[in-house]
Amino acid sequence: MFVIRSKYSGRPRIGGEIAKSARNAAYPDMWQSLRGLWQPISGNTGELVNDLSGFGNYGTFDTMPWGMSRHGPVITGTDIANQHVSLKRQIVIATGVPFSVWVMFKRTGANDGIFLSEDGNTTYGLYYTTTAMFVRTSGSQETLSHANSADVWNQMVITRTGAGSVGYWLNGDPVGGDTGLIGTLTIDNLINHGAASFAINGKFGAAGLWSRILTKKQIRRLLRDPHAITRPIVTRYRTSVASAGGARGGPLGGALVGSLGGAI
Repeated sequence: MFVIRSKYSGRPRIGGEIAKSARNAAYPDMWQSLRGLWQPISGNTGELVNDLSGFGNYGTFDTMPWGMSRHGPVITGTDIANQHVSLKRQIVIATGVPFSVWVMFKRTGANDGIFLSEDGNTTYGLYYTTTAMFVRTSGSQETLSHANSADVWNQMVITRTGAGSVGYWLNGDPVGGDTGLIGTLTIDNLINHGAASFAINGKFGAAGLWSRILTKKQIRRLLRDPHAITRPIVTRYRTSVASAGGARGGPLGGALVGSLGGAI
């Protein structure tokens, strides 16, 4: 069971040409079972974080300013308690439902952080420290000890199968697994909601949530191109002689002329 519960509303601003569904996406498979996509690097501006998945589950800032990066706009954190981004509607992923969480961030120094969490951080899709990755549902918490680097962009993916098996990915590579992750994942916030020990210090670029398991190919695609989900199809047009006008009814009017003169 996948549920989104209404909380409050709002509408952010988004810039640039992006794919808004699988129909006009360069990689339509990335949209399969996509339940949330918060991607500031796509050109998000204003006081809200856009949800590009089509569910309209926008995020609202609480003392978290915008910043810039080589990828585009980002949300910055400064390690302050309750500095967070809350979502418009609560998301609930029940026991037995698979999911994948993808987060792109750049931490500053020896700092922890938490993403896609319940109020009070009771459950969360991803909690990272300098040396570990965590995921916690109402039934259990699973941990993988694996270091990540400071002051560089990291991409973390955590997956759970319907049977409760967990997969951990760091920067496109599988780095471990576990079993027994049962229970419900409840999400009220995109970024943190609790003590300073969970507050991010650094830059947040994107996060995605799926009610399925991402494939290795899809995870590595996100590493190569963080804009892959919203990358639009590029259509190139070529103007033929016939379409330039003439007796054949071109849009610009006038007869087409042969090389020796006279109407064709």
